[in-house]
Amino acid sequence: MSHNLAAFAYLFSSICFIMALRGLSSPDTARAGNIYGIVGMVIAVATTLATPGVLSYTMIFVAVLIGGAIGNAIDRPHIGGVADFVSLHAFGFRWYIFNVADVAIVAGIIGLLYDSVVLSRNGAAKGT
Repeated sequence: MSHNLAAFAYLFSSICFIMALRGLSSPDTARAGNIYGIVGMVIAVATTLATPGVLSYTMIFVAVLIGGAIGNAIDRPHIGGVADFVSLHAFGFRWYIFNVADVAIVAGIIGLLYDSVVLSRNGAAKGT
């Protein structure tokens, strides 16, 4: 990814974050605010991962894992447990309820496994 394209993607994600804050300021526009925030975060993360100057994917995955653990740890003293607020359901069947911190922990573990199996194997094949 070129430097100019990465700069544009980060600028666009920043605009999405600003629009998310504006949307989250009212219950009537909160859904749109959440969507803007999600789009901005996906663009920012994808841009970071696609940038060739990323020094260590392992550190990114560890940071995501630690961030999820901290999020769960913050919830425990305040509400006595972890608040699960995302419920996936379809056709009258509810199959999974979770929170964003749980997603970060699972994503960090999957990323570390991917890094240890696929990226390490590719590095070993190249002789690095």
